[in-house]
Amino acid sequence: MQQPEDAPVVLPQASLSLPEGMKLARYELILLVQEPMTLPANKTNLFRGGFGYAFKAMACAWQPPPASCDECPHIGKCAYARIFETPLPPDAPVLTAQQNIPAPYIINAPRERRTHYRPGELITFHLTLIGWAVDALPYFLYAFQELGRRGLGRDRSSYELLLVSYLDQQDGHRSLILQNNAINGDYGHYYHEISSRWPAPPTRPIQHISLRLTTPTLIKYQGTILREPPPFHVLIRTLMRRLSSMSVFYGNGKWDIDYSHWIQRAESVRLIASRTRWVNWNRYSTRQKRRIPLGGLVGELNYEGDITPFIPLLQTGKLIHVGKGAVFGQGQYDINWR
Repeated sequence: MQQPEDAPVVLPQASLSLPEGMKLARYELILLVQEPMTLPANKTNLFRGGFGYAFKAMACAWQPPPASCDECPHIGKCAYARIFETPLPPDAPVLTAQQNIPAPYIINAPRERRTHYRPGELITFHLTLIGWAVDALPYFLYAFQELGRRGLGRDRSSYELLLVSYLDQQDGHRSLILQNNAINGDYGHYYHEISSRWPAPPTRPIQHISLRLTTPTLIKYQGTILREPPPFHVLIRTLMRRLSSMSVFYGNGKWDIDYSHWIQRAESVRLIASRTRWVNWNRYSTRQKRRIPLGGLVGELNYEGDITPFIPLLQTGKLIHVGKGAVFGQGQYDINWR
């Protein structure tokens, strides 16, 4: 039934104001397998570790590269150290108890569980860059090209970095960034910048959302790892904490917001249904010479309540991920609302 012309228009409540000025860009990388290739079912550590290995071999001023960068006199100006190990700046206003800050990139390794690839087959994965790392895209692409020459997997099988495309998060459009080993000179123009206009707030009130955790999501609350579905306010706290740190190091500075107000608002949203399970996996750290346990929840969460103001934050979280281990692709989710 058509609404009368004099009926009041119901507008969504004001959205949580995001920190402005931080660049975000997501890319799709396609590899062309050149030799029979055997990969593990879980490829997360292989792709991130392989990237770091190739990048260090390519960029390090010391040859052969040392196991640790701690004593290197060039560490303050080294592209590898700045991107891969991301040390805490000496004048950092937050995270002062840590050695490193959140990395400015996320590698989303292929999710497929297959382990054997034939020459001529394609492998697709995704890369997200944050802040100044968007302008450092060539370093990432050169490192993946170098990894292809050195070889990937158990048998060090070679591949070619065939295509790289920028994925527009608003309209789904793809823009070609690399083809025939040549990088588009305009690569630095392809990104989104967080602002009052992006991600766009919803045009109608949102009362229900379905959030699907697509990679293991590890969230800590009050010092405890949550193995049960997180309440909505815990999810929002975790996202706000991550985005706040990133704004300091990769955006325009401190996120000036009334945290307690928005957490209180988030506490009114209820978890009404869930279907999740805990997934364990571990990675081997070459630098630490040990296996490090990782894991988290995967599955679906359904929330109900006044969700409208949080939609831009949740949309941003799709790109920056939520929880621990984001650099390894953990904490990725999809979201739908009605």
